[in-house]
Amino acid sequence: MKKLDQIVNFFFIGTTILCGPFNGKDAPPKQKGVLTWAIIQTHLMENNGIPMAEELSATHAAAEKGLTLQAASDEPIRARNVLKILTAAVEIFSRKGLDGARIVEIAKASGLPKGNVYYYFSSKEEIYTAAIDHLIHSWDDAFRHICADREPGDAIEAYVRAKLDNARENAAETRLFANEILQGAEHLSVAARDHMRTVTSEKATVIDAWAAAGKIEKIDARHLFILLWSVTQFYAEFEALACDALNVSELKAMDYDMAAKTITQTVLRGLLPRHHDDSAKAR
Repeated sequence: MKKLDQIVNFFFIGTTILCGPFNGKDAPPKQKGVLTWAIIQTHLMENNGIPMAEELSATHAAAEKGLTLQAASDEPIRARNVLKILTAAVEIFSRKGLDGARIVEIAKASGLPKGNVYYYFSSKEEIYTAAIDHLIHSWDDAFRHICADREPGDAIEAYVRAKLDNARENAAETRLFANEILQGAEHLSVAARDHMRTVTSEKATVIDAWAAAGKIEKIDARHLFILLWSVTQFYAEFEALACDALNVSELKAMDYDMAAKTITQTVLRGLLPRHHDDSAKAR
């Protein structure tokens, strides 16, 4: 029941933040409730040990979410289809860009009829925006390691590793986002920008608190995040260059592991106070 409660709580939090109260009977399928379910399903698949939301008892899920039994049973189907569409679209967008992609291509790659794609999304622009929004929110999982109750060294190492893992596991989305930024971020929504600013500001206060407590040297927190974000993105966005530099044909898990160690050690040597380094060597 503990995992079941986690899933139900996650649904309520995600739906409330992104959509407001969601009524399965009244909300049309193209509203953000469907996209929220896609994000939830992806989150659950990426966290081993937590069962898929579709494995919940339909009756229990209906009672917890205030949906009819039919609406509850439809949600997993919608979630699966939306995920199929987003997964196929990301691959196509990352290669062809928004202008070069076509709905018929996305439908074929997803294994769904073209009409089904339009049932969930009104346009390819809406799919594109949903894919970018999903990637941005996935970065929150890495950022959660930057918290005041952790030691800076442990927190930063965990953040770097989580960020590299995210880039490796979502390489197509990462390249898609990079292309969007290079083209002027025209399709980056105001909500997405506000979310990134808010999260960055919250985590900057943690960096400032560490510095004030003497746990790290004083540093501009936002420039630090730009540094960490860019170096962890590089391996996915410019994989060909990374392969050439490392003299390998493709990046493997051990390459990302070495990247995490190198980035962490380099950054922490500049961040941690000298007395911390001396005591660490003494041990």
